[in-house]
Amino acid sequence: VGSGPFAFVERRTKSYIKLQGFDRHWGRVPKVGDVTLKIVPDDQARVAQVQTGESDIATNVPPVLVRPLQSSPNIEVVRVPSFGNVYLLMNCVSNPWLAKPEVRRAFNMAIDKATLLKTVLFGYGTLEELPCISAITGCDVPPEPYGYHPDKARDILVKAGFDFNKPLRFIGLGEGRVAQSRETVEGTAFFLNKVGVKTDIQILDYGAWIATEGAKTKDPSVDLLFAYFTDYNSDPSGRLTRSVRTGAAYSWYSDPTTDAMLDH
Repeated sequence: VGSGPFAFVERRTKSYIKLQGFDRHWGRVPKVGDVTLKIVPDDQARVAQVQTGESDIATNVPPVLVRPLQSSPNIEVVRVPSFGNVYLLMNCVSNPWLAKPEVRRAFNMAIDKATLLKTVLFGYGTLEELPCISAITGCDVPPEPYGYHPDKARDILVKAGFDFNKPLRFIGLGEGRVAQSRETVEGTAFFLNKVGVKTDIQILDYGAWIATEGAKTKDPSVDLLFAYFTDYNSDPSGRLTRSVRTGAAYSWYSDPTTDAMLDH
């Protein structure tokens, strides 16, 4: 702030931030003058401002709103890769069933991720079939993806003695932060329900959701958690440390062997 190609002018909390292009910048001279970054949480309102000419650019447009925009002659839709990664956290610390690898594997096989991508995100995303997502390097990749096999998933759960009678508390994220977050949770629960896993969905606003995910002491009543991260660093050491080490900020996992490997 102060050494870039744009200089700070004014800020109004929850309203806007005004910047001014600095034409004597040592590195990159901006091609525009004044820039106003408007805070517009509502997706529909943000898109409407571009449609009426009130704003020039809208970011983080939900996929459900993209299709009608593409047919507008006065609007250009730009699609680029993002740093956003959506995944499902399972409470392997407090829930003895989810602590079993075979149960987690069955959940993976029970969820039709390709259909979720197609129907919930309208194809705007990249499917990660493997447990090692593309943003992480240095992890062991199995020879075959788990794929979508609901019958096999049900059989694995039955053999593991899984309790089908008790609903799993599933924490989701409300609208505005991650596109189609509520629908993603509902779709995930739908596929788990199809193999007999009961779910109790609770949608939280961003503050309550991130406090739940990153709480120092994890809530033992939470079984499943919609998760999202934007970390773009390909070095896995930092992410693995905070994501799978026992007691780490965003870790809902605990395994002495894994802890020992991270220590070395």
